[in-house]
Amino acid sequence: MLSIRRNDPCQYDDLAGEWWRPGGRFELLHWLAAARAELIPRPAGPGRVLLDAGCGGGLLAPHVRDLGYRHIGVDLRRAGLALAAGQGVTPVGGDVAALPLADGSADVVVAGEILEHVPDLPATVAELCRVLRPGGTVVLDTVNATGLSRFITVTLAERAGVAPIGLHDPALFVAPARLRAEFARWGVRLAVRGVRPSMPGLVRWLAAARVDAGRPLGRMLPTFSTAVLYQGVGRKAAPASHRDIHRPGRGADPADHRPSGADRGTDPAGHQPPGFASGPTPPTGPPVGHRPADRGFGHPGHRGDRGPDVGDAGAGRVRAAATGGCGGK
Repeated sequence: MLSIRRNDPCQYDDLAGEWWRPGGRFELLHWLAAARAELIPRPAGPGRVLLDAGCGGGLLAPHVRDLGYRHIGVDLRRAGLALAAGQGVTPVGGDVAALPLADGSADVVVAGEILEHVPDLPATVAELCRVLRPGGTVVLDTVNATGLSRFITVTLAERAGVAPIGLHDPALFVAPARLRAEFARWGVRLAVRGVRPSMPGLVRWLAAARVDAGRPLGRMLPTFSTAVLYQGVGRKAAPASHRDIHRPGRGADPADHRPSGADRGTDPAGHQPPGFASGPTPPTGPPVGHRPADRGFGHPGHRGDRGPDVGDAGAGRVRAAATGGCGGK
């Protein structure tokens, strides 16, 4: 019996045609991207940076384009980066566990459906928090580490042919408690809530119903259970001086801006959108003596504690395509 190589990110090269195919294998990722965008706060001014870690084909881009962020996508796969660039994303080749960006260079960090693919979760979370500025927002979604999630996303989905065999490794799925603890180490208090696909849309997709190009079959809905899929949102703790300067109403900080619309991120008082449960109160700073290590896929020579300024990405002075290894969505 042939063994299956699980979590082989090179599969995304073979599946590049699925990123934007209506009703295709990545249909649910479109629903997740739309739901993820609802948690992203509006920027308080021009030039704010949104880092899309593991951007894949750029599915988030249409949902945040009108917000006015400078949308930078990091991924290891050339095919996905090329598609993301076509959606207006600034493509940067790199590993989410060793981001080629400077400390505090992003106002918002988004990690959509990538954390269940990383072999070194602590290093990845450390990097996401390193590049997030104090007071910045992190938004994510991932797969829980439960028997139900393994059955649905691996066993059932692969047998039904809606998920490529080997795309997920259930050993890498992440429990909310573990994820909260990792983010808390870096001063981010993460709140989580469950999400699920709308049943009519799911039935239409599984039935391979015909759809018009660009028209989604369904959407993600909040749910009380985090047993399969869940979202997370949090803010990085800011120094006291930062909080004193950027009080609500002065318009200097995206974290101080009260978003409009349902579930549009956290409000200035730190309240969470409906249905989110808060994690532990984080410490005031990162673990003493920690230096993000040179880990992860195919990004040799990167020093985890420094990188080019995010402005260099727009100038083309960082790699815009992967040079080796395989990345996530």
